[in-house]
Amino acid sequence: MDDFPESGPLALPRFKLAPQPVRKKKRRIWLKVLLTVLLVPFAFVFWMLVFLVTLDFPHYDEKYEAPAEFSPPQAVPATTSPETQTESHTCGLHTLRTIYLAHGLDPEAVRLRFRLGVDRPAVPGTGPWDTEGTLHPDMYRVLLQDGFRITEIDPQGTDAATALERHLQEKGLLAAVLIQRRETGHFHWVVLDSFSPANTNGEEATLRVVDSLAPEPYGEPAQNYLENHVLSLLLLETASEDDTSGKEVDVWAAHQRGIAEMKRALQRAK
Repeated sequence: MDDFPESGPLALPRFKLAPQPVRKKKRRIWLKVLLTVLLVPFAFVFWMLVFLVTLDFPHYDEKYEAPAEFSPPQAVPATTSPETQTESHTCGLHTLRTIYLAHGLDPEAVRLRFRLGVDRPAVPGTGPWDTEGTLHPDMYRVLLQDGFRITEIDPQGTDAATALERHLQEKGLLAAVLIQRRETGHFHWVVLDSFSPANTNGEEATLRVVDSLAPEPYGEPAQNYLENHVLSLLLLETASEDDTSGKEVDVWAAHQRGIAEMKRALQRAK
């Protein structure tokens, strides 16, 4: 078969491949476009996170700081005044407010709510830690910073009632208590402010409970309450001058101590 002519109406068109450098250049351009399309959204999200972190965290870190002016609590508390809880997560706040007011401290002046961190989850998205309210580590840090000394008592121990009677009745002091409510099974902070010992009439020892969910303080049988409802029992008293004057609380150590007690409380839960 004869070859087709190179020119004229019967000539076949000739296609030429683009030079190799041109094809590589086009690939590079498309690669840049693709990377730009993919990376711009990620870059936007990254810088937004950076902005939010730098905007929010330094302010929230202030919760770890003690009040600028230290005012020691009164050694002997006055009569407690129950507070009414209107939010689901503020029982710990109301417990400490009741204790602070009895000891002559102004909860607003020491920014108690902010420093307890009740309005933000401890560690978002982590199950048990993804909760608002007052956790032991924050409560320990704040109490120690504000001039209190904490003594942990095993509520199920054989000497718990005796230690509590000595603390409440003989010394006239207060206790912060984490209970498991019989009505719901939920954890709840309350104050214990007095202990009535058993008498010869057959009446058993009774604890007086100041509860932010109750309109008035109420009594509970001491032994049954300690054994079946109390998860964490913290006896509070004012620290000595040597413990508070000119000294800063070790936040890390306070948190570790609180975490240890919180673990014990969870183990006691039914």
